[in-house]
Amino acid sequence: MVPNTLRELKAELFKVLAHPVRVALLDELRSGPLTVGDLQRKLGIDSSNVSQHLAILRGRVLVATRRDGNNVWYSVEEPRVYEILDAARAILENQMTQGQRMLDEQPPIVTSAGKPRRGRRG
Repeated sequence: MVPNTLRELKAELFKVLAHPVRVALLDELRSGPLTVGDLQRKLGIDSSNVSQHLAILRGRVLVATRRDGNNVWYSVEEPRVYEILDAARAILENQMTQGQRMLDEQPPIVTSAGKPRRGRRG
């Protein structure tokens, strides 16, 4: 049996990953270290917002920093986070495929104009 504390830590990790900006930051860092300015330009969000989200990722030891002169470079400290993100993507793709398959299997709905269209009957 898993102790509550481990469950709580797992839940906290998923909370950190639950924000789209943090997922976007991790996606950008997948290709290698970047500065806040690089991330700001790539994502089109202000540097204070980027910095706040990076601080949260650093707090969970998912990203690390390296200072080089005036630049601070961010990189992924825990590459296994991509296993989680890739698994989430695979799950979502599967769900979307199943949802599309269900829609495709529905008979066409005849509109009041007498034209058939695809969609839910209700």
